[in-house]
Amino acid sequence: MRVLLVQAFTALDMELVYPIGLAYLAAHLEDHEVAIFDLNLHRDEPFEVLEKRLREFNPDVVGISLRNMKVGMPGYQGDDFGPQQDTIEVIKRVCPGVTVVAGGTAFSLYAEAMMKRVPAIDIGMWGESEHRFRELLDDLDRPQNVRGVYYRRGEDVCYTGAPSPVDFVELKHPRRDLAEHAPYLESSFVSVGIQSKRGCALRCIHCSDTFLLGHQVRMRPAADVVDEMQRLREDF
Repeated sequence: MRVLLVQAFTALDMELVYPIGLAYLAAHLEDHEVAIFDLNLHRDEPFEVLEKRLREFNPDVVGISLRNMKVGMPGYQGDDFGPQQDTIEVIKRVCPGVTVVAGGTAFSLYAEAMMKRVPAIDIGMWGESEHRFRELLDDLDRPQNVRGVYYRRGEDVCYTGAPSPVDFVELKHPRRDLAEHAPYLESSFVSVGIQSKRGCALRCIHCSDTFLLGHQVRMRPAADVVDEMQRLREDF
């Protein structure tokens, strides 16, 4: 199956954000042909470039990561979520038969509302999805069999129930070969990201991490983190 993973607008007044979540997803899709496309690298004509990439790759499934709802696109006439909705509608217009699967932080925080508001989203995935996205692709016609999934049954939006946290230590390293690093290094934010833990024991009221990842801190072994740093430095 051909799977295009799209990072939607992260916020046009922010620095570039390396799509590490999509790189983690891609690492667990060994049996599929996978590509990553970051809309934020093409801010002058994002939808034109996206349309071209969709026609070139001709995906069966598009997974779209929604990191922020309010993106503040300059010159946009409409509400703050409009550019994200427009992105999904471009995908459906160019590839009418494609299955659009939404995920990411913003989707997980407002999943039911976004499923109702954007009918072009076929399926939504709540929270950590490295293994569950693969399960979904293996049985795409029966999303009700995968936990943490929002799907449509006629006019209704259904949810399959909360999934279990992933075993972070057992995850594969992200597929960094699918997202070129140079543009992110040139950004003044200068970060491509390495995840060393998930979850947080603190209870900061402004932060979504504990809602999405839980209060139990799941740490990677220090040696594994350093090995990833070394490979990142040597290969990219």
